[in-house]
Amino acid sequence: MKLSKLSFTTERVNLNQGDQCGNYLAFYFFIDGKKIESDEYNPANCWDLLDERAQERNLVVLAHCGCGVWECSSLVAKCKTTSDIVVEWTVDEFRYERDPQKYYFDKGEYDKVIAELICAAKKERENFK
Repeated sequence: MKLSKLSFTTERVNLNQGDQCGNYLAFYFFIDGKKIESDEYNPANCWDLLDERAQERNLVVLAHCGCGVWECSSLVAKCKTTSDIVVEWTVDEFRYERDPQKYYFDKGEYDKVIAELICAAKKERENFK
């Protein structure tokens, strides 16, 4: 099993979205330096990343439907801790299994990146209050 490296970056975008949230801070994910994206979806926002329903399902929303609602359709990572030291991601469509890709991360490094991600998402969400 090859361990991959997870990272992310943010960028302010202005996209057409049905939820009127077209100008937002987008979160882009990288695995081993390669951007995870889809022509079908818009990049994740802070609301996607902090969504409790997604977290309860052990999902990380990577990109959401053009309507702005991840539960409508999205690209997600299904997270599973396979051992004390490895986290597994299965990246695929939320509603349909198309071409699932599996990735494995060192749990310590993964937890650090996710903590940074959540902190950035919470900071951005505070801008809306």
